[in-house]
Amino acid sequence: MWDSPLALNLSLFEMAHMQCMVVAAVFNVAFAEVKANQCPSGGECPGSNKPNNVVSMLQRNLQMDALKDEGGEQMAAAQKGAAERGAAMEGAVGSPGWGMLNPSTSMEVQLLALPGAATQVRVTPGQVEAESNSMEPYLSIMADRANKARRCAKTIPEKLSSSEIAPIQADRVHAADDTGVVYCAPAKLAFIHTFKSGGSTIEDSLNQLCRETYDWPPLGEKGRCVNKTNPACVQSLSEAWGPIANYTWFTFVREPVSRFESGIFELARRDNGCVMDAAKDGSLGDELALNVLHKCLLGLREDQRPNPHIRPQLSYLLEPNRTVMLLLAYIGHIENVKNEWPAIVTSFFGAEHGAQVRALLLQDGLHKRDGSDAEYAEDVPSKFRLQIAQDATRASVMQAYRADRLCLGYEGIGPSPSPSPSPSPSASRRYEDTQ
Repeated sequence: MWDSPLALNLSLFEMAHMQCMVVAAVFNVAFAEVKANQCPSGGECPGSNKPNNVVSMLQRNLQMDALKDEGGEQMAAAQKGAAERGAAMEGAVGSPGWGMLNPSTSMEVQLLALPGAATQVRVTPGQVEAESNSMEPYLSIMADRANKARRCAKTIPEKLSSSEIAPIQADRVHAADDTGVVYCAPAKLAFIHTFKSGGSTIEDSLNQLCRETYDWPPLGEKGRCVNKTNPACVQSLSEAWGPIANYTWFTFVREPVSRFESGIFELARRDNGCVMDAAKDGSLGDELALNVLHKCLLGLREDQRPNPHIRPQLSYLLEPNRTVMLLLAYIGHIENVKNEWPAIVTSFFGAEHGAQVRALLLQDGLHKRDGSDAEYAEDVPSKFRLQIAQDATRASVMQAYRADRLCLGYEGIGPSPSPSPSPSPSASRRYEDTQ
């Protein structure tokens, strides 16, 4: 488990200095990063610097239009919960604490995190001040995306006339009911894990921050899962809805083509039957990508759901009535995670933690795993490590994920398919023909 006696000695030293050192069963790939950034012997680590009340007026004002337009009591409750966050950070850190709502332990491979990693990077007062100053513009951008997604989702017809566009499908009871959700109860912050969009990185980072800021859950304890279909859990999301209904919710999404490429690799790593069948004809590259697209996404029956790793991202965010959940305050782009995740961290956990998270992201110190790593799924055939090359293939993928392209802020990315000619498009056709 340990590369050398030095590593073991370092670990024992860390156990005696929990506030300064990393205490965990550490994977080799992460140990070097922590070792490089750990606090010097005999020195003091930066304090947790718990914020007093970092909820800005802008954050509350950004969604007033949504409150008026939607008439959403849930959104109002979320805003009230956000306004009370400062008081919560000063005192009671009661149950339920940090928790995890995950319908399937097989959806993502869970590697051990590094508790304390967020405070292993020293930052200067200037970096902390810069983080505080840059928070509000990025929160505004992410709030605008969430509001745009709410408006855009209303234009998507339930029945699509084109077989080249993947339908969006809402979860059965609540948005994210079939999805992994991680939350920090003291901060009243909930994260919807959209698969293959950097979710594991955000999930682990949120867990660490919740522990470091609130000392919850106690070191060594796992987060609580809530899902009636998982025998290790005692509740479903619906049953747990009361305590978390007034939290501030956020998610991160990814450009559709790169996410689809990553999804193919992940399904191959899991020996998914549909992807393996798509490759039986010996196809490679763009041809293989198109085979998977049509067989595993576009070619499904109406009562079938695509695998979560290639499911349209907008589907993760829909209530049963096919509207984007009113509680969703922020949608981040994983392509800009180095700016947008620190902004959320600063708002909920303080500018010092935001600056530390930014420093780790700039060092690639939070990236959980990468399909290009030799240690990650080394047995997966190289043909599944796809990089779509042709514009026509990219256009086909973007057309399939039209909901994500138009509603999640990716309409200006890559080649776009030509709109279908229509002299006077109906309301149900405008979504399909919009560029």
